[in-house]
Amino acid sequence: QQAKYNKPSLSNMRKSQWELSTGMKTDDKFISIEADKNLGICYLLRDTYLSKGVSEHLGDATVYQRLTKTEALNRHRVLSFKVSIFIAKWKKKGQLSKAERLFLIESTRKYPNNLSRFRMSLKAHKNPWKMRPIVCCAGTMMNNLSRWLDYWLQKLKPFLPTYIKDSHSLLEELKSLGVLPPNARVWTADAVSMYTNICTTHAILVIGLWLDDLRSQLPNDFPLDAVKEAMVLVMTNNIFEWVDLYFLQLLGTAMGTSAACMWATIYYSVHESGRLIPLYGNHLLLFKRFIDDMFGIWIGDDLSWTNFKNEANN
Repeated sequence: QQAKYNKPSLSNMRKSQWELSTGMKTDDKFISIEADKNLGICYLLRDTYLSKGVSEHLGDATVYQRLTKTEALNRHRVLSFKVSIFIAKWKKKGQLSKAERLFLIESTRKYPNNLSRFRMSLKAHKNPWKMRPIVCCAGTMMNNLSRWLDYWLQKLKPFLPTYIKDSHSLLEELKSLGVLPPNARVWTADAVSMYTNICTTHAILVIGLWLDDLRSQLPNDFPLDAVKEAMVLVMTNNIFEWVDLYFLQLLGTAMGTSAACMWATIYYSVHESGRLIPLYGNHLLLFKRFIDDMFGIWIGDDLSWTNFKNEANN
């Protein structure tokens, strides 16, 4: 009976397709990459993949600064020194527990020279198709600091007015609304390149001010000043390699770091709590967001709806 359930299912690929796939996998002219939306594996000519990486992403000097290998490694050494100072400073001021301190120290010893790596997936569902940039920070010194930062940023969820945990939570909220009024409009929105469109300097400023305003409401053990300093270190020092090239991300949320999701979520939440909800809250029967995907129900007039869309896009 157990063997019956462990029996592998038959493939939906023909023999000729298997042979072609196997041949392409071992041919250096091709590269296999994942497609977004669980659409499977895609094969590209390696030259096309490299060309797209430059034309769509890394060739933009306003977002990515190209470094020599020596410059990248020197910056990384300086960064390791800054992280060591960070640990000593906030240990002395009582904002790092012994476990947190050991966790961060371990990363400087275990991953002293590891740089993040850049790769891309394919937006096969788009027409024309495009590439999605991905930076893998796992196994790097900075990602341990980013994991520490993310742990504390997660504690701020109760202060985010539109935060939604998952689709199940959204469905439960929709069920609780009952029958909608006849003038209700169900709407959705999706940010365009949310991470790279966030101005790093502005985000550090407004999130820092937002945290200062929350100071009296935060848990007693929340390391506010250490969190603010960690934000600067993580978001302004995203150094990575791609093939034999090295880059520093100049603009936007540091891609690939553990804290990226909560950082971006909090940043737009400041706009929601500072502008959108005070101005249009009476017209929003429901207003929820998961990272860059927004869902709401509007019950206001047409002019206010137009103004709300403009404010949401600002």
